[in-house]
Amino acid sequence: MAVTADFQLSFGGVDMGDGTDYDVVDIDGLGVPGVRSSDVETLRRHGLHPGDDFVGGRVVTVTLEVDGGADAATLTSRMATLAAALRPGQDESALVFQLPGVAGGGRRRLLVRPRRVAVPVNLQRVYGLPEVVAQFAATDPRIYDDTQSTDSTSLPTSGTGLTWPLTWPLNWGAVGTSGSIFATNAGNFEAPVTIRLDGPVTNPRIENVTVGRTIELDITLNAGEYLEIDTQARTVLLGGTASRYSSLTTTSQWWDLAPGTNEVRFRASTPTAATMTLTWRSAWLA
Repeated sequence: MAVTADFQLSFGGVDMGDGTDYDVVDIDGLGVPGVRSSDVETLRRHGLHPGDDFVGGRVVTVTLEVDGGADAATLTSRMATLAAALRPGQDESALVFQLPGVAGGGRRRLLVRPRRVAVPVNLQRVYGLPEVVAQFAATDPRIYDDTQSTDSTSLPTSGTGLTWPLTWPLNWGAVGTSGSIFATNAGNFEAPVTIRLDGPVTNPRIENVTVGRTIELDITLNAGEYLEIDTQARTVLLGGTASRYSSLTTTSQWWDLAPGTNEVRFRASTPTAATMTLTWRSAWLA
C-alpha cells in the first residue's frame, strides 16, 4: 500500500497508520531539531562571542499499537514482521510519512536508522494489542519531499536568426538557450542538490545566482565522461567513483537551494555540447 493518505507511515516495507495492522498512537521528533552553537565564551567579561549556528541530527519516536488479529499466530507473525523491519545495524533508509501540519502536509521522507525498539509487557499485550515504541535516528535533520525533481540545460547559445537573402517560407533559425535552470525548493529550509556534468566541457562553473555562490572546477571532461557533484556529501566524482575534489578552484563556494525559486547558471571556458543536470528534493525543518 505504501503511503497514500494522511496519518500513514512506511519503513522497511511495513506500512503503519490508518488502514494498516499497525496503528500510530504517537509521533515525537518532527519539530525543529536542536541547534549546534559555535558561540565562544568571552575572556574576563560577560557574554559570548557569537558563532555560526547549525542544526544537529534528529531522533523520531513512533509509538504503535499492533492489531493482534483473531489468534496468537497472527499476532506473532505481525510482531515478527515489525521486528525484521526495525532491526538495528541498517544503513539509513527512507521513513516515508504524510502528516497534516508537518512539512507542508504532503508525502515526505526522512533518512533514518532504527536505534531502539521497546515492547512493554502489559495488559495491552495480554489482550492482543501490544504497544511498540520505535526510535529512529536521522543524521540529516531535513525532511524531504518524497518526490524527486530533476532538470537539465546545455551551455548558453544564441539564436542564429534569419538567413539572408530571404526566401519563402522564412527560416527563423535555431532558438538560443539560456544555460540556466530555475529550480524550485518548495520547502522552508536549504535543500542540497546533485549536479551531473556531461562532457565535453572545460573549466565548468555552476552558479546559484539566487544565493550568490559558485562552484567552479579546473578540469576538462571529454565526450562520454561525466562529473557528479554532491553538495550534501561535498564530493566531486569523475564517473561517479573517482574523486576530483582537488579540481575545485580556491574561489569555489558550496551552495544549496534556498527556499523558493533558484536560478542556477551553467558556464564554461568555451561553448561545447556539454549538459548540466540538477537533481534535488524540496526540504523542510518541520
